[in-house]
Amino acid sequence: MIKHATQFTDLFLTANQASQFLNISVSTLKKLISEGKVKTLKTPGGHHRIPKSSLLSLVDHGHYFGQGAFSPRGFKSAYQILEPMVSAFEVRSALPCGHSSLVAKTCGELAKALNFSPERLKKLQIAALLHDIGEEIVRLMKPLNGISAMVRQHHEHFDGSGYPDGLQGKDILLEARIIHLVEAYVSLTSGSPYKAALTTQEALKELEQKSGTQFDPELVTEFISQITKQDARA
Repeated sequence: MIKHATQFTDLFLTANQASQFLNISVSTLKKLISEGKVKTLKTPGGHHRIPKSSLLSLVDHGHYFGQGAFSPRGFKSAYQILEPMVSAFEVRSALPCGHSSLVAKTCGELAKALNFSPERLKKLQIAALLHDIGEEIVRLMKPLNGISAMVRQHHEHFDGSGYPDGLQGKDILLEARIIHLVEAYVSLTSGSPYKAALTTQEALKELEQKSGTQFDPELVTEFISQITKQDARA
């Protein structure tokens, strides 16, 4: 379990850094730039810098992710591009820096305990990383097909009192139920400018109190067991 928020990541790369980041040659990168598939910015000193956000354009052109964003190489690449973008969104939105990365990490740990397949696990982690960005934006990222519904449904409650569609029980995607539970736990234990952070045990007690209403009771049981074991090993 990650205990501390990740630090804000630099959003701009030199050509050499970008080529290493993408695992392609500088000449290939320059060709993509000349074709308009990667955008660059010029510094006051006349040097070109490449925003990591512009690397997402490679996704729609079929470069870089190989067999797809959820292949072993593609997932690592997609995550490396998306994580700093999400960090920038968190700063602009006054969200705790590293919140989404922590939610994604913790969702992955719970999904492993539930024996998710590797591809399903990757989809969940990217959906969790992007859960605060919004469904409509995720839909625009064509290689990330299959996760927009997870993002849309992560505010649904197990008893049907959530939003936007009032879904109930197992009509809610399991991945969305996991994100909803984990985000609540991370928020409770991280605190905010308006509310002090709860201890692990206080947060778990609150999840348990809302088991079967806000949260999937089976997931709550599994999650509490997992966190308790982690604390015992710490």
